[in-house]
Amino acid sequence: MHILARPHLLTAVAATALLVPASVFAVRGQQTLQGGLPYVPTRIEWLALVSQASLRHSAATGPYSAYDLGIVNKDGTTIVIYVRYLPTVDREVLNKAVETAKTALQIRAKGYGWDSWLKIEEDVKAFDLAR
Repeated sequence: MHILARPHLLTAVAATALLVPASVFAVRGQQTLQGGLPYVPTRIEWLALVSQASLRHSAATGPYSAYDLGIVNKDGTTIVIYVRYLPTVDREVLNKAVETAKTALQIRAKGYGWDSWLKIEEDVKAFDLAR
């Protein structure tokens, strides 16, 4: 007997065909959403993130790079220019790098309209080589 002769069987097959892809989609959607959930950073988080991406410097980048420079957010209004250097660092180069980072942060904050509340601190220390 042909399937069309049994309407209740046709309905059951059609319902099953519709439910299986829907359940697969729901599981896939749930897995996708776990890592794809929206996240909106705070202003200070955003400023630290974009500044870190453009200003980061590592002592591992070359033979004349004797310092690490990074940008971190301290609290809701303060960005810290975090620097650690080797004893062989050229202090003039290091000081210029810190001043450049500070200027870049001020320019970026002004561009966003956030310069009225932004505080910038510097944490500059020699690497602890005793560890």
